[in-house]
Amino acid sequence: MNPRKKVKRYLEESPRACKIVLTEDTNLAAVYAAKTYPLYVLVDRDGFIAGTQNGAGGESALRRLLKKAGLASK
Repeated sequence: MNPRKKVKRYLEESPRACKIVLTEDTNLAAVYAAKTYPLYVLVDRDGFIAGTQNGAGGESALRRLLKKAGLASK
């Protein structure tokens, strides 16, 4: 199974409320200098990096990241 199909299948089984970007044009791991996986990169509406989360931290860690970046829903 190719990586794209594998990711799509995973997302079908484990849906996310956030937008997931799949691209074949750019190696995002290299762009963001990923050293751990998963790497969550929070991009604001203007396209700037608002924060990152290295490694799986669960929902509470991602909520802290959103709050720290000032992007948490009220």
